[in-house]
Amino acid sequence: MTKTRYFDFSREMTKGGDIQIISKKELTGLLGRSPSTVSRMIEDGRLPEPLRTPKGNISGWLSSTLTQWLKEQRG
Repeated sequence: MTKTRYFDFSREMTKGGDIQIISKKELTGLLGRSPSTVSRMIEDGRLPEPLRTPKGNISGWLSSTLTQWLKEQRG
């Protein structure tokens, strides 16, 4: 698949509103942390693994994954 097809696939997945992908930028705002801190949290296993592009870049997290993670953090 070409880069455009991946983007189109991602857009198509989230079109219906049932699936929402949270970007790293959005997550930094939600957590009140810097992008570098979020990266360290991923590396240390303190955050769930994000969805990644075929080249390994972070494309985001499913909102359901982050909701579950937040519930677990709160106890």
